[in-house]
Amino acid sequence: MSIIVMYTACNLVVEIHYVCSYSIRFNRKPSEGLKFLQSNNLLGQSPTEIAIFFHTDDRIDKIGIGEYLGDNDLFHKQVNITPKVV
Repeated sequence: MSIIVMYTACNLVVEIHYVCSYSIRFNRKPSEGLKFLQSNNLLGQSPTEIAIFFHTDDRIDKIGIGEYLGDNDLFHKQVNITPKVV
């Protein structure tokens, strides 16, 4: 498991993020992986932010993206029709 340690110049706060944790969660259950990122303030709630995440993150499984977008939920459909804005 990879660990990223980031230091802020102002108060030397150390944030530790387990990089593969969200991708493992997403690849098992896409909605669970997104909730994990959102609960840790690493991903926004809007369809546009989720669509950009899908287009830019190469650690998540494309099959998982398809499962998420193929869900009949209205929000998932909004993510699916959001144009790629990167």
